[in-house]
Amino acid sequence: HHRQALEINRAIGNRNGEAADLVNLGITHYALAQYDQALQHYRQSLEISRAIGNRNYEAVALESLGELHTQQARPDLALPLLDEALGIVRAIGAQGREAETLFHRGDALLALGKAGEAADDFGQGLTLALLTGEPDNLWQLRDGLRRSLAAQGQKAAAVFFGKQAVNTLQAVRRGLTGLDKASQRGFLANKEKAYKGLADQLLDLGRLPEAEQVLAMLKEEELHDYLRGAQRNALPAGEIAYSQAEQPWTERYREVGSQLVALGREYEALKKKEKLGLAEAEKTHLARLKADLEVGQKAARAMLKDLQQEFATLGGQRAVEFGEKDLKSLGALQGSLKQLGRGAVAVHYLMTDSRLRMIVTSADAPPVLREAPVTAADLTQAVLTFRTALQSPRSDPRPTGQQLYRWLIAPIADDLRQAGAKLLMVVLDDVLRYLPLAALHDGDHYLARDYAVVVFTPAARGDLTGTPHGHWRLAGLGVSKGREGFSDLHGVRSELAGLVRQPERADGILPGVTYLDADFTAARLSDVLRDGYPAIHLASHFSFRPGDESASFLLLGQGRLSLEDMQGVDYPLSAVDLLTLSACETGVGGKDAKGREVESFGALAQQRGAKAVLATLWPVADASTAILMQDFYRRREADRLTKAEAAALNTGETQT
Repeated sequence: HHRQALEINRAIGNRNGEAADLVNLGITHYALAQYDQALQHYRQSLEISRAIGNRNYEAVALESLGELHTQQARPDLALPLLDEALGIVRAIGAQGREAETLFHRGDALLALGKAGEAADDFGQGLTLALLTGEPDNLWQLRDGLRRSLAAQGQKAAAVFFGKQAVNTLQAVRRGLTGLDKASQRGFLANKEKAYKGLADQLLDLGRLPEAEQVLAMLKEEELHDYLRGAQRNALPAGEIAYSQAEQPWTERYREVGSQLVALGREYEALKKKEKLGLAEAEKTHLARLKADLEVGQKAARAMLKDLQQEFATLGGQRAVEFGEKDLKSLGALQGSLKQLGRGAVAVHYLMTDSRLRMIVTSADAPPVLREAPVTAADLTQAVLTFRTALQSPRSDPRPTGQQLYRWLIAPIADDLRQAGAKLLMVVLDDVLRYLPLAALHDGDHYLARDYAVVVFTPAARGDLTGTPHGHWRLAGLGVSKGREGFSDLHGVRSELAGLVRQPERADGILPGVTYLDADFTAARLSDVLRDGYPAIHLASHFSFRPGDESASFLLLGQGRLSLEDMQGVDYPLSAVDLLTLSACETGVGGKDAKGREVESFGALAQQRGAKAVLATLWPVADASTAILMQDFYRRREADRLTKAEAAALNTGETQT
């Protein structure tokens, strides 16, 4: 669309439109990491803007160039451009643009190692952003303060602004405010850093329950990005609680912000009217509003300095006390672990650039923090190497599996033994979501011999201990004939026959129905869901496209069923104890998704009512799948287990 608009504006000689279209094209290329093309478009826009004297577009082009240079690790080139942009936006009185420019200038300063100056820019920008209340500026500037204060060793103050940033994002998700479309470039990656950065700093301060809460919010945010429409808006979006020491500053900021927003709106309304002419009384009022705004901004900046000074005086013990106000989430999790029994222990993993961090929570002891000195790059490479080795009969996965064990399990091994762990409820991060933990090796045997591993999603937090139906009925639906570029699944017919016991066949595991190939239609799936089958077994291809439910689909015997359609009223999952996706790479998809699609689909199914989801992490041989699933259902049926206990019998991994 931007290219078409550019061609039209060039054809009609609209130079202003041409400058705007070039910046928009640059923004698009920037979001796609096509930096050379973005640079070219930004420079062309800057040249045109200067030629026609459009100061606003000139500032936008300069700011965009500065942002690009900082991203490419050239903050020395970025700073002069951002200084020039800042001078322009101040001259033309564009306060919203000034706040954004100050953010990018602060980023450049921080990259240059000038954290104090960066904090000043972020603070000035935040004061301006409070005038307009624009959430994209607010959360980014608050997160900028978190990063710059942390770089100066002001950890408690950094956490306060990190919470402010995360809670602004949570407010956006609640639908209380909206984001400017132009600011969404790189948005997912940036806000992920806000959540993970705050969690990392909370861990540094020993505030583990708060860190767990932030990580749970990140999982919900990833699901929010995976969805759209009504399902997205229906997601819960709580706030990270403020400590007793933080609460007074929260109230002060809210009060100052409300005053500035009210003054700013009234001032902007009169400024717009000023072009048409103001009465003398209105001119006087406009001057008074301007003076009040200047006083308010000075007060906000002074409050920021006061806050930093007070938080800097807090001792170590006081910092630990920060996290003691709201332990409800920890208590709820520990209560669930106690009810699950059988040695259930929760492990949260957090990947950072320089280390891997782990929070271990058991039923009867406070959570503990452990870490491994491994970079995100090294860990990512090891995960990919391990997956490749596991899928190749000629490769031995044990050497890489042992290295991963040393990083992921060895640091918490003593904690797990002391807790009597038998079932690991893991919350995974980044590419770890593609890692089959049960296949890690300690040099003697695989992890599956010591623990059952269950992937735990926030969507299941409230229903971990629910008892499944006493006797399962199973509806098996599958596609054996390949089409639309998908391969044949030759073993599906025998797989379903071995699972479902029918009057004419007594060799199945569970009573139920099967629908194969042409009989597997959207209407059939709707029928079995409405009939309340506790176990739904789908043996077909499932294609995931994160962020686009209309393009993510289940291959039916006739046609497709999109993820968007599955969210409709015709496909209720409330009676489903286990939804199994048994086919090629049903759990994986999407370049650069970092495993979000794996958890997001499971979380979506659980939000729709399913108690648990079982999916594969890579192509599985038909014969192996049939044997594994028959054993799984047979052992579950024999012992009448809860969903977590049933998952524990599987030597693979289930999403709970």
